[in-house]
Amino acid sequence: PLVFIPGEKRTHRSVYTGLSCCVSSTTVVLSVFQVSSEPNRAKGIVSLKDLCPDDKRRIANLIEELAKVSEEKEVSVQRLKDEHQNFEQKIQQLEEQNVMIAQERERNQCALLQLFFSNQHD
Repeated sequence: PLVFIPGEKRTHRSVYTGLSCCVSSTTVVLSVFQVSSEPNRAKGIVSLKDLCPDDKRRIANLIEELAKVSEEKEVSVQRLKDEHQNFEQKIQQLEEQNVMIAQERERNQCALLQLFFSNQHD
């Protein structure tokens, strides 16, 4: 049977076992597994208990790697959210500062106009 995992770039069908292994676009790569149970292989039904010990160990290692990558992803997503929030706060501060500068400029223009018109009447 051909194994398809959504998001995977490609699959590879093993000629020797009839199993497929997925080649991930991340760093996880499954190699060809050797099935120890002939009747199950003939039926196209394979479970973890049908795999040899080395393949079981590789699957365990891959699961650990997947957990590690998932955790790293969560940390990266949280870091991105934090940076986005900091960025939004800085934008808000700059917008407030821009409003204050515009108000100050307007006050200065009014004061300058008052000074100009008061000097014209003197």
